[in-house]
Amino acid sequence: MDAFATILLVLVILFGIGTVLSGLFTVATAKAAIVQRFGKFVRVAGPGLNFKLPWVEQVVAKFDQIRNAVILGDAVNSAPPAASSLGQPGRPA
Repeated sequence: MDAFATILLVLVILFGIGTVLSGLFTVATAKAAIVQRFGKFVRVAGPGLNFKLPWVEQVVAKFDQIRNAVILGDAVNSAPPAASSLGQPGRPA
């Protein structure tokens, strides 16, 4: 094997390793990420180490799960708190 073929093989291997590693991404605790494939929603990636298809998928947004759960309401306890627990302005709670 001549020097040119060896250099070409090394470059192809490095390109392949780089491509695979570019598919790895992390999502912080209590956060989630939206993954799209060619601009179309594919999935929501949870916290931890995740993999996306290189060149095909992209992470378009990362958001805070806890804040959104409070804004959107919790599925288990979706009823708002009772008015008596909130207290009235000008009146003691």
